[in-house]
Amino acid sequence: MEMKQLTRISSIDGLFLSLTKPFAWAQRALVWSGEAYLSYSLGALAVFVYIASYFFWFNNTAYPSEFYGPVGSEASQAQAFTFIVRDQRLGANVGSAQGPTGVFDLRPEKSFLKEKHAFLGYVCSIVGASKGSK
Repeated sequence: MEMKQLTRISSIDGLFLSLTKPFAWAQRALVWSGEAYLSYSLGALAVFVYIASYFFWFNNTAYPSEFYGPVGSEASQAQAFTFIVRDQRLGANVGSAQGPTGVFDLRPEKSFLKEKHAFLGYVCSIVGASKGSK
């Protein structure tokens, strides 16, 4: 679909919605005030953000790692592999480890990464990308 077609469809839809009255069921179900319009808009925006975060989390075409760096799933896998290699070099038996080996702590100057990891974990838990989700 070309941009001209999309613009035309959106304009016709906007005119239709401006010139017609809402259906009876919509008038009964929804509150018609400025605050309600704002809350409906913010709710729709939140849904769009969740959809976009899910889309960019799994789709390497929309967010190519060659241009923008690794996406969240690639970065977390690369980081896990980096820590496994580091711990193995430090003498940990990573073959039988059930989680982080704890041989060497994160460097304090890298503690700013906690915020990124917490956000990625939050997004993963929402979209069901974590290992424990069913």
